[in-house]
Amino acid sequence: MDRIKISLAGGKPIHFKDTVPAAFAADAIDGAWVMAAEREFGTLLVQVIQLKDFVLWYSVFDCRQHVQLQVERERMFLKLHIALDEPLKWYFKGLGKVWLPAHHANLFHLPTLDAIGSFDAGVCYRSLDIAISYESLRQLQDDMPLITPLMQAVEDKKPYRLSDKDIPLNQPISETIQHLLSIKFSERIKIPYGDNTARGLIMLMLFEMNPQSAVTYLDMPSLALVRDQLEKDLKHAPDIELLAQQINVSSSKLKRDFKKAYKMGLHTYWQQHRMGQAAGMLKESITRIKDIAVYTGYGNDLSSFSRAFKQYAGMSPAYYRKKYKQA
Repeated sequence: MDRIKISLAGGKPIHFKDTVPAAFAADAIDGAWVMAAEREFGTLLVQVIQLKDFVLWYSVFDCRQHVQLQVERERMFLKLHIALDEPLKWYFKGLGKVWLPAHHANLFHLPTLDAIGSFDAGVCYRSLDIAISYESLRQLQDDMPLITPLMQAVEDKKPYRLSDKDIPLNQPISETIQHLLSIKFSERIKIPYGDNTARGLIMLMLFEMNPQSAVTYLDMPSLALVRDQLEKDLKHAPDIELLAQQINVSSSKLKRDFKKAYKMGLHTYWQQHRMGQAAGMLKESITRIKDIAVYTGYGNDLSSFSRAFKQYAGMSPAYYRKKYKQA
């Protein structure tokens, strides 16, 4: 159960309304939850995307008066806190004052989140927060020993700041954040794709904290390049030797590290992506099924496409389209 309270410096309460101010409508990312404060206060925009193993909060605070934001969340999670432009001033219960410089980030374990943020009049703040499930965190622990002391803090239910030094948003991190905020796929592909991108962002942050860990693990920008290549070509199966040459590694290292980062092999990721594209077209367009088969690389072999799609979705393409058109 989440509780969010807003108050001005003098204690006057702010009431939420559920419309997005026009000034932010063009920049707003897709999300299930949108709230904006009253006009005399300025603008508070909080949008939440619920993925499988991650929850993303994209927040905009554009205040006409000094404002304090109190947030209470009862569930335990790992929080990635990112100041996208202006410095962020928060008080976290158990950790004390946290001043996050502009263009920096840090990771926190918070058994329960009880925090107060302070926002100055006339300043527009933007931040991104990612809450990570502990099941996903345990998977990362296999590859990142840096997480081990954090997992001990989880067991002890104690607040924990993963690094004494805040992490600067270098170019790979900034590009991954922008990529994460601009996902425009159908819901079917958005969740696994968003989870993988968020996982990649966490990896980048951990590499910045502990650079020597990257020696035995491919850097995420290289893996992201391979991933993009897979997604661009729906008609040809991955040429692993060629992909490995493009990023100057062996094919065995590419296969091993891609599976570590994305929790599936290269061919499986490619197949899941093109079936996800097919599912989106079946649900959201009137394109003929045989044309979707051609688009996703099956040519005129409609029976092979139907078998592959049934393996992916548990039903035939025709039944899948009928089911979602009726819905």
